Amino acid sequence: MSMSSMENNNLTQILENVGDMGFMRRVLCILDYLDIQPNENVLDCGCGEGFYTMVLNELYSCNITALDSDIKLLNMAKARLGSSSKVKFVKMDAQALPFPDNSFDKIIFTEVLEHIPDDQSALKELFRVLRPGGIIAITVPNHNYPFLWDPINKVREGLGLGHFKIDLLGGIWHMHIRLYYPDELKSKLLQAGFEILEM
Repeated sequence: MSMSSMENNNLTQILENVGDMGFMRRVLCILDYLDIQPNENVLDCGCGEGFYTMVLNELYSCNITALDSDIKLLNMAKARLGSSSKVKFVKMDAQALPFPDNSFDKIIFTEVLEHIPDDQSALKELFRVLRPGGIIAITVPNHNYPFLWDPINKVREGLGLGHFKIDLLGGIWHMHIRLYYPDELKSKLLQAGFEILEM
């Protein structure tokens, strides 16, 4: 699976002003992994402000559904996209998706699962709406994060004190219900019915 040279050039232009190298790498990995084909149905689940939706709209001839539970973020995504006949916006929670079984060929679910109270029900819903043989790309924050990313909370965790959840001291935990150890995520994905192709 790999992007065409034209898709790669267009993506390079889109990403040229992105300063976060980790985010850039994530975008490239997700799109390369999904290998989106013409006319496929793609779900951007937890689309937020619509970055991935915008990229999909610019690069591919696919049908895009952008879903988020936060109407403010969804409106920002709509404003970013303007009018595109390829994109449908839906306000809904990932724990109860309003789509029939097997609705999507590809799903993007990046940096969302850690915010959902019942992550297992969300994964089961995503499995339900993904067609057999379809592909989902999931990213989550890793609980094995480097010390320098969040030294205060890393020390607190090491002392058995847990982590801060308040804005200033929340660090990597800010607005996250949980982080994931790789084996924990793998277990949850398998329980939901997914086959893991790459981790």
